[in-house]
This record gives sequence, structure tokens and C-alpha cells, in this order.
Amino acid sequence: DVCSSDLTEPVMILNGTDDPVTTIDDARDLAAALGERATLHELPGCGHGLLEEAPQQVMERLRHFLQAIGETHGDTR
Repeated sequence: DVCSSDLTEPVMILNGTDDPVTTIDDARDLAAALGERATLHELPGCGHGLLEEAPQQVMERLRHFLQAIGETHGDTR
């Protein structure tokens, strides 16, 4: 269970505000259930195919998230 209190890893959630499969409300609920370890990024006007619809935004957010994790764990690559 991804919401288990035994898991402590940071989680990034990317979700399009117009996603009919995983709705933005689902993403917000997941982020709330994960608490402080979750970072939710809402991509306005995007649906379920984020890599096709907003590749630059996805890569920018992913890069920032991974850099932050690296800094937290002493890896600054």
C-alpha cells in the first residue's frame, strides 16, 4: 500500500487537471493521504498523456524533484 506509514520515501504526483482516467480529485486525495512526503504538481489543461501533452513541464518537474532528493541524501549530481 503506497500510503503505508512504513514507507517514508518522497513521492511526486504529476496529474493533468483534465485527466479523465486519474482525475485531479484522485491525485489530490492521494497527495493528502501521503501527507508531507507527497509533492503534487497539477498540469492545467492536460489529460492522461502528460509526456505527450507537456513533455517540457514533466521533465522540468522531474529534474527538480530528483535534484531535491539528491540534495537531501547528499548526492549533488
